Amino acid sequence: MTFTGMLNGPEKWAALAAAELFVLPSHSEGFSVAVLEALAMERPVVITPGCNFPEVAETGGGVEVNPLDRQVEAVLLDMLGRTPEDRAIMGARGLRLVRERFSWQAIGERMADVNDWVLGRGPMPELVFTDSAERGVETECIAS
Repeated sequence: MTFTGMLNGPEKWAALAAAELFVLPSHSEGFSVAVLEALAMERPVVITPGCNFPEVAETGGGVEVNPLDRQVEAVLLDMLGRTPEDRAIMGARGLRLVRERFSWQAIGERMADVNDWVLGRGPMPELVFTDSAERGVETECIAS
């Protein structure tokens, strides 16, 4: 394993290209662009709930684990023990997730749907919640 610290530019992309997997055992992230970049490079990811990215595990692009030392260790050993083919399948799922949900085209299409709804030209998109109870929060919101 290699712990590089922060990398930028060509070094970052070279490191992702050479990596077998990407690990971010964070206690608190807003929304990690680093995870998106790793998924876009078809690398399976190991993240924690603090990364706020449940779609990774839901789509099979990686694994979410509690950020406790032994749990992270067990998942790392499991992931590194998988075949390259198994990791490639996870990487392909992660890339599909990025393309379908987080590409500029996908984001633009969802925003156009919201705009059409607001202007009365279309149905309410699934990503809009009008009842705060649907999201378990006290205020109304629009989900991303």
